[in-house]
Amino acid sequence: MFDKILTFFGAGKVALVCTLALAVWWFCVGWTVNGWRYEALLNAQQTGYETALKDAQKAAVDALESARKVEAAGETLAQQQLALEASNQQLAKERDHALRQITTGRACLDGGVVRLLNDRSASHGNGLSAPAAGLAGAFAAAAYDSGEPEAGFAATDTDVALWAGNAIERYDLCRGRVDALRNFFEQQEPRK
Repeated sequence: MFDKILTFFGAGKVALVCTLALAVWWFCVGWTVNGWRYEALLNAQQTGYETALKDAQKAAVDALESARKVEAAGETLAQQQLALEASNQQLAKERDHALRQITTGRACLDGGVVRLLNDRSASHGNGLSAPAAGLAGAFAAAAYDSGEPEAGFAATDTDVALWAGNAIERYDLCRGRVDALRNFFEQQEPRK
């Protein structure tokens, strides 16, 4: 039968057809093998994407949980600081009342000293023309505006005691805030 085909078509044509058939067969085999290879690569990429997605979701959940913990710690510290400040304000009122009871109101610093202490332009050279407001600042400003810096507006021992108490209160308030911030950041986990 093969002899009849060779004689009918000729040996060259048969060889050409066989070569073409073999080429088509190798192309189909190559296409199939390459498909398997790309399918395996696609599955590996899909698995990699799924793993990366799960890792990203876990990281996002962990970050959200960490942020919630930080926020809760911040809220707790803020509430504690507010309670401490309210307590300090009440203590300051009681202290001021007690200071007014035990001080005599006698002149402690004369008007010139009060004016000099309140005149920030003299100490900082910033060109202010009137004394800055402070404890007894209204008195010093009135004396300064009247053109009589020694007009007799002295700070009493009560004024000085209240000023000292106010300075202590402000220092304690600032120290408490700094301590609260330090505690807040010490409670946080170190960043990686």
